Amino acid sequence: MAKKQKKEQIFRIGVILAEKEIKKGDFAKAMGVNEGTVSEWINHKVYPHPSRYRKIAEVLNVNMQEILIKTSPKS
Repeated sequence: MAKKQKKEQIFRIGVILAEKEIKKGDFAKAMGVNEGTVSEWINHKVYPHPSRYRKIAEVLNVNMQEILIKTSPKS
């Protein structure tokens, strides 16, 4: 059951990057991760560790809730 709940949590990182016109590479550098990791976050293949949420919000200059809001997964 826990696995299913994890899949339901969708992060809006990709949407926010697009809205703010921030390049994936620039975001990755600011986060101290590689661009592939950011791609996996955006494509919902893996999720950032909760300890990174605050930094993600700071780098994107958004409220932490904006990155954690539930949305529908891609079909």
